[in-house]
Amino acid sequence: MKLRDGGMRSASATALLSVAMLFGCGGDDAPETSEAAEYAATSGTADTGTPVTDASTASTAEPAADVTLEEALANDPNLTVFGRLIETARLEAELAREGELTLFVPNNAAFALVPEDRVAGEAAARELVLRHVASGSWDSGTLASRRSVRALNGSSITLHAADGALVVGEDAHVVSRDRRLGELTIHVISRVLGES
Repeated sequence: MKLRDGGMRSASATALLSVAMLFGCGGDDAPETSEAAEYAATSGTADTGTPVTDASTASTAEPAADVTLEEALANDPNLTVFGRLIETARLEAELAREGELTLFVPNNAAFALVPEDRVAGEAAARELVLRHVASGSWDSGTLASRRSVRALNGSSITLHAADGALVVGEDAHVVSRDRRLGELTIHVISRVLGES
């Protein structure tokens, strides 16, 4: 029984360390293990659709250099649909060349509200992905002071505050914010932009 309990604790510690490494908790500025565990717990629960209003859930640490956007999205069980859309749109290399970007990534629950035919095929996937990506790396503090940012598809992504939370577009609440991945800043949102 002791061996089994120790294995569970070891597996839990390994899982927390993996999440911390995925979103950049490494290097000299790395938070203590308890802070990494707290971030992993809060960002995981926040992705259920509850708007983020407390700065303690933000992570601005630099990520491991060898993690790609596609790997980060594929490894987060809440963001796999958006990752597959990037692949369908064949945007991996193009996004990697763009430099500093901000991604407003709808979580998987958001895609359950969108008819499948609206995202089927390369052209539809490309339009959807590019309408969720803005030039420049915008953290939540900076976004809170702006009314909009320009998406890579040329449209305007509007921003406003409601009940202390950042709202993107008409009604997409930020449910997890300020995830850093190299030159990218990722904010997880509760709705797909441009879809009613």
